[in-house]
Amino acid sequence: MDRARLNQVVFNVLMNAIKYAEDDPNRFAIRIEVDENRNFYIIKFKDWGIGVKKGLEDKIFEAGFRAPEAIDKYVTGSGLGLKISRDIMRGLGGDLKLTSSYKPTEFGMMLPKTLRENKI
Repeated sequence: MDRARLNQVVFNVLMNAIKYAEDDPNRFAIRIEVDENRNFYIIKFKDWGIGVKKGLEDKIFEAGFRAPEAIDKYVTGSGLGLKISRDIMRGLGGDLKLTSSYKPTEFGMMLPKTLRENKI
């Protein structure tokens, strides 16, 4: 696997969890779990931040998209991080999926057990 690209994906998902956390620091939490199925190792990133509003689950992976709630938090961003992260994972034969949109918000980073020959 391309460590630099995997680090970029992990960094982006964790930074989003931090940037979009609730305002009360006592309620801040991130949990990382590892699971697997037949074809993938799955790293699950769970946070209890502002979440993803219903209906925007697919849009958050579009280039330049920022949810109104994210903009309201006055957090800087380009709306490219999740798009780039998903593209990296798909280029490596895996994926990045939103598996839960709120309390916890959960992203699953799917790493293929069999390496793909055409790495990006």
